[in-house]
Amino acid sequence: MSYSLFVDSSEFLTIGLLDKNLNWAEFKTYKNKKSSGVFHGLLEEILTKYEIDLFKLDRVFYCAGPGSYTGVRLVEGFAQILRWKEIKTNSFYFFDVPKFLNHQKGKWISEAHKGEYFIFSWDGVKSESTLVPKSEFVVEEENIFTISSSIESIPKSISTLELIENNSKELFSRIVEDDLSETPYYYRAIDKEFTKPKQTKGL
Repeated sequence: MSYSLFVDSSEFLTIGLLDKNLNWAEFKTYKNKKSSGVFHGLLEEILTKYEIDLFKLDRVFYCAGPGSYTGVRLVEGFAQILRWKEIKTNSFYFFDVPKFLNHQKGKWISEAHKGEYFIFSWDGVKSESTLVPKSEFVVEEENIFTISSSIESIPKSISTLELIENNSKELFSRIVEDDLSETPYYYRAIDKEFTKPKQTKGL
């Protein structure tokens, strides 16, 4: 039987295995684990369970962000190896998932660290993204989406990972049809993501 793989480490590590009809054989999110330390072992565990050769997968899907540099690069580096082995890959952005599933208006919000939220807003074809200090963040509408769980101040938000888990065939068929291949999307420019801490006087 042929399989495709889904991987993401934008926030938590998620690994999924899709059958030839784009239905889940496996879908697991590993919270409270450092992705870089467990990714290869957990991937090997799933591939072994289904007796799959990594380099004989039909296709690999992955989220290209938004996310922190470290999380996004882990999966992007893995995908680059697969492309080198001539395995087809498709990448997409988290904030596009609701739109692909016919949510015509909303806000996608993520914890961007450094005291900020990342917000992507869309209304039909119009869209914009911004970083907002948490102290200035105000929720003014419904139809709010996050990566995997409700942000404390948005208890009724919709999990994008749950949308992916519950709508695999519709979502991945759309991604294959459009042959999506998005580039890595980080919350900030690299020079801002890795800003050196200010030196303490006297040291």
